Amino acid sequence: MFGRFVCAVVLVMAVAMAGTRSEKRNRELARQISLQHYRLKVLERDRAQARLRAESQGAPARVLDRVVPRAAGNET
Repeated sequence: MFGRFVCAVVLVMAVAMAGTRSEKRNRELARQISLQHYRLKVLERDRAQARLRAESQGAPARVLDRVVPRAAGNET
């Protein structure tokens, strides 16, 4: 009887620890995704500023595309 109780408690603790580990990993991945989105926004802003700077200096579009290449499927 005591052995079954101990097994049940150990099983509950193992499931709880696995759930906690899983939740911690999910939060870490969410932080990484959030950081990547932030970095993407910064890069997009920098690209837009570079394009504006190049256009204001009178660079032709064909030269501008070599300096600041467009991302595939993200043409502006």
